[in-house]
Amino acid sequence: MGRQLFLFWPGYGRKVPNDLARPSLEKATRQLEPALRKLGREPRRIEGFISKPHESIAQLGLINEPMIAVCVRWSYAPHTTEGVVAKQNPLLLASSFSGAFTGG
Repeated sequence: MGRQLFLFWPGYGRKVPNDLARPSLEKATRQLEPALRKLGREPRRIEGFISKPHESIAQLGLINEPMIAVCVRWSYAPHTTEGVVAKQNPLLLASSFSGAFTGG
């Protein structure tokens, strides 16, 4: 594995909860990126939310580097697991729940 580390946002099936969570996700991601650089990794963001299994397969399926799912609110695991199932690369779920987002 190389130095790259991919960050992605597990999404909710509806647009409104994703839009409400976006500012918190941006903030959490901006905080993670310099920390990862200090550890010698080069963070690469996967843009937008991954809200459907086919999006997960298309966007995560070909990645063979470590990945971090940045979570600030509740989400459905099946929305992202299709793209990472049976992969050998590390996957970390980084969570920072404020309690402001219930997911629905």
